[in-house]
Amino acid sequence: MKKYLAIVSVFVVMCRQQTGNNPPTAPIVPFGADTGYLNVAYTFTSSAIDPDDDSIMIRFDWGDGDTSEWSHRIISGDTISMQHLYSNAGIYHIKAQAKDIYGALSGWSKAHKIVIIATWEKLFGGIDDERGIFVKQTDDGGYIVVGYTFSYGGGGQDLLLIKIDATGNIEWYKTFGGIQWDCGFSLCLTDDGGFALVGYTESYGAGDKDIWLIKTDANGNEEWNKTFGDTAKDYGNSICKTSDGGFIITGYTTSYGAGGKDVWLIKTDANGNKEWDKTFGGINDDWGKWVCQTQDGGYLIVGATYSYVEEIRMYGL
Repeated sequence: MKKYLAIVSVFVVMCRQQTGNNPPTAPIVPFGADTGYLNVAYTFTSSAIDPDDDSIMIRFDWGDGDTSEWSHRIISGDTISMQHLYSNAGIYHIKAQAKDIYGALSGWSKAHKIVIIATWEKLFGGIDDERGIFVKQTDDGGYIVVGYTFSYGGGGQDLLLIKIDATGNIEWYKTFGGIQWDCGFSLCLTDDGGFALVGYTESYGAGDKDIWLIKTDANGNEEWNKTFGDTAKDYGNSICKTSDGGFIITGYTTSYGAGGKDVWLIKTDANGNKEWDKTFGGINDDWGKWVCQTQDGGYLIVGATYSYVEEIRMYGL
């Protein structure tokens, strides 16, 4: 009886080989977390269809050089789940592949992207004061930080720009400024892979504090800089790249406007040349803290005002 069953099994396989065997379809895009942390296991699922309705197995390419073992057999169309953890920060693309019980392979699925974030803490600085004021993630998974330093640079307080990798290690740093006080408050990434920085300078410009716009290459080397302002205090608090390749800057000015501090909005071209500027405010202090471009091509400014305050009165009876 056992011999007879073995012969039947071989006969079925031979019949399938003679009549042709279709491979499974490529699995659906693996489903799972979009972001995660180091050394934490995350679950991903996928499924595939076999046109012959054969049982299938699925495996995952985790995108970090590791591919899973084949899963156990599942019914065509059923879902399989597997876990994986990543030991390095970065961006990974996860794909799945199916195989039927006769060994016919599908193509790889489309990829699912997961960003693995490193958890770490780092200190930067020398014997004097340093401050990081604004940070933005870069396209390589690292970060770019702007602020100021008293420990390094040309003297006094200098603008500080630090590039770090995804795990917090310094790749390079640059200082900008003269013997007076200079500081960076914001930055944006530029189309050529560099950076546009904005803040203020006492070392250059018309006098007191002027808005300072600096363009660097991808390695933090200065390509050009511009100052905006007059003999009073003018600050640049925020910068955004615009759809035409230029920049929009907001902050405040005491050199122009209605009085006190006024919101100052400056539009430049791609080379930092001013195309136009506007002030907003009343006789008291008003300033812009953040700016972005809107979908209709305009600009949105968030800040604060002491000129326009609704008075609230309370009466006791």
